[in-house]
Amino acid sequence: TDIEDSSHLIIPGVGAFSNAINTLKNSFLSESILNHANKGLPILGICLGMQLLADFGFEGSKNHGLGLIPGEVRKLPSIDPISKKQLKIPNIGWRSVESSLEKENNLFDERTNNREYYHVHSYQFIPAIEENIIGKSKFGNIDIVVAIREGNIFGTQFHPEKSGESGLLLLKK
Repeated sequence: TDIEDSSHLIIPGVGAFSNAINTLKNSFLSESILNHANKGLPILGICLGMQLLADFGFEGSKNHGLGLIPGEVRKLPSIDPISKKQLKIPNIGWRSVESSLEKENNLFDERTNNREYYHVHSYQFIPAIEENIIGKSKFGNIDIVVAIREGNIFGTQFHPEKSGESGLLLLKK
């Protein structure tokens, strides 16, 4: 209905992968999202919304996602592999996001690249295709994927709507 008539779609997210994907599937919203994607219309997944774009999520147990961007969602590591120190999960706070501006139709530009965005998450999207990565951030000494793209489908692990001027510029784009 409203989704079928929309030109853009944002999939927000706070919560657990298994509950969210089951709610989408049981309410037939997943079909509407997939139809929107198949029309070539833009979709932006934010935080859990980005994670739901994956093939699989492992929060709780293995669950099928929407399958719009190949990859899986796994818990953040608890130990930094370089410093061997304990990492605090969830990853909460302002983190700089770096993007390669060379990618076509990227969410980022000179005004939004290498800026800080607000993160709050315990899981990370691990894309199956390296080319789908459009933004990374540091979690301890680890580079984690925080922005992805596959055609007309985009995702940010961080919350642009809570990230000040840079986040608003990114949303407009």
